[in-house]
Amino acid sequence: MIGLDKQVKGLDRINARILEQANEYAAEQLENAAKQAEASSAKVLGAAKEKAAEIVQKAKESAASLRENAKSSAGMRERSHLLSLKAEMCDSAFDAAVEKLAHLPGDMYVPAMARLLASAVNSQLADGERALLVMNPKDASFADEILALAKKDYTKKVTVEKADYTTGIRAGFILECSDIEINCSAEKLIASARDSLEKTVLGILFNE
Repeated sequence: MIGLDKQVKGLDRINARILEQANEYAAEQLENAAKQAEASSAKVLGAAKEKAAEIVQKAKESAASLRENAKSSAGMRERSHLLSLKAEMCDSAFDAAVEKLAHLPGDMYVPAMARLLASAVNSQLADGERALLVMNPKDASFADEILALAKKDYTKKVTVEKADYTTGIRAGFILECSDIEINCSAEKLIASARDSLEKTVLGILFNE
C-alpha cells in the first residue's frame, strides 16, 4: 500500500494548500472590511466569513472525494496484481504437473501410458479399426512395451501399431485412426483437468 500512502499524503498537501488559500482570502477580506465605513463593515465581514467557509467546505469535499478515488484506484490495482499473480502461479503449477509426467521413470511411465491407451481405445475406437500410436522422440522408445501392456486390456477388436514418425508433445501420445486424432498428450490432459482442479490448486497456493 506504499502507492496509496503517497497518494493520501499528496491529497493532504492539496487540502492544506486550499485551506491556506481560504484563510488568506478571509484575512484579506477582513482587512478590507476594517477600512470600510462602519455602516457597511458588518456586511462585508459577514460576506468574507461566508466565502471563507464556502472555500473550506469545498476543499474538504474535494479532498474527501480525491482520497476515496485514490483508495479505489489503489485497490483496483492491488486486485489486478493479485489476479495476475494467481494466474501466473496457477500456470506454473499446471506446467509443473506436465513436467512431472514427462519425467516419470520408465517403470512408472509405461504402465501409466498403457492404462491411458487402453482407456482411449475402449472408449473411442470401434471393432475392426486400425490406429497408430504417435509419441515424442524420447517416449517412442517405450512404444512397443506400452502397446503390449495395453493390449491385454482392450475390449475392442482393434489393431494399434507404433507410428514410424514422432510428434512434438512433451509427454503422452496421440492416437491416429483414419482422419480422427485422439489427443492424449500430457498438455491436453492437464489442460482438460484444469477447470475442475484450478480452485483446489489456488486454495493450496494461497490458503484460500
